[in-house]
Amino acid sequence: MAAVFVPVAFLGGFTGQIYQQFALTVAISVAFSALMALTFTPALSAIFIKHKPKSESKVMHSLGLPLRLFDRLFAALTAGYMAIVKVLVRFWGLALLLTGLVVGGSWWLYQTTPTSLVPETDQGLCWRQCSCRIQHPLSVRNPIWMS
Repeated sequence: MAAVFVPVAFLGGFTGQIYQQFALTVAISVAFSALMALTFTPALSAIFIKHKPKSESKVMHSLGLPLRLFDRLFAALTAGYMAIVKVLVRFWGLALLLTGLVVGGSWWLYQTTPTSLVPETDQGLCWRQCSCRIQHPLSVRNPIWMS
């Protein structure tokens, strides 16, 4: 991801100014995330995966309830994902059709979504309104119209 966002930070013009801070923020976040994934996470996983004793107090058992519920939910989601993948592997034509639909839909969105920051219907006009008492002469009320 950093390979995508770092070059965006160096774009010129108005677009570059808009996306510069966003691109640098994402690139730095990705770098920190990679650092954590390569160093801290394996060490923390090694601590959590250690062998646990068979006897567990009731307090520790009740504290582990959210984790057990999460494990059940995650196992169910994994089983559902595996079932979908098995169907798509068996019916590879369906997978190919879905891929084509996603690519076609993406292309259609790319073609129909406006890409400019300022809409094409903008006429470059700025309107103003000012109120004066009726006693003022016309040259004071609307000097642009008179000139």
